[in-house]
Amino acid sequence: MLVNEYCRTYRVHHKAKLREVSPNMNIKTLSAFEQGRSTNLSHLIAYTEFSKKIGDFDNFIDGLKEVLNNGI
Repeated sequence: MLVNEYCRTYRVHHKAKLREVSPNMNIKTLSAFEQGRSTNLSHLIAYTEFSKKIGDFDNFIDGLKEVLNNGI
């Protein structure tokens, strides 16, 4: 699994819309990231902030570490 796929899976698991992940960001840009059409990892910040907002930061980071470790 890639980082963008993980972010999309995480969002869908929490039944959140793109707008909920980042209210100030263009949702087309965020969607492009989730679909692998953008490799801009700065979008990861939006998912990190979302996980903090819903009180699930540690779980998000653990999953992200797993994705990154499997990619090596």
